Amino acid sequence: MQINCIYILSFIVLAGCSPSENISSIAMPPPLDEEGPFQLISYDGSRIEKHVFILDGKQIIALPKAVYMDRNGRIVFKDRSPIKTFDGHDIYWNEQGIFISSVGEILSKRNLFSIGGKPMENTDAMMFKDIELIAKSKANKQ
Repeated sequence: MQINCIYILSFIVLAGCSPSENISSIAMPPPLDEEGPFQLISYDGSRIEKHVFILDGKQIIALPKAVYMDRNGRIVFKDRSPIKTFDGHDIYWNEQGIFISSVGEILSKRNLFSIGGKPMENTDAMMFKDIELIAKSKANKQ
């Protein structure tokens, strides 16, 4: 019975893996020729967040903080401090729209970010808030 459990668990883990040989290490290009950081939002304009846990006395509080990308594709908070995986690796957004760790692991949006307090789905599209602002500005000029 124990061997069957290990076999099933191994199959589940391996089924979730995807080949990394075709994953680009080139960063998502920033929206503007500026230093950034550049805020990430969903296509409907919702803020993409990462929860930060703090200890307040005897309580643990989860604070949602906006997610940004720096000029090099690294995922950061507004103050440019890096958002890291549970094992301490930096997170990058590559040109294919895939989140990868600094050691090349493919990361799930669902495990990293939330929208409105709910885990972000891997199918949720993202963009830079700056792109939305530029589009609105151009629409107002017409």
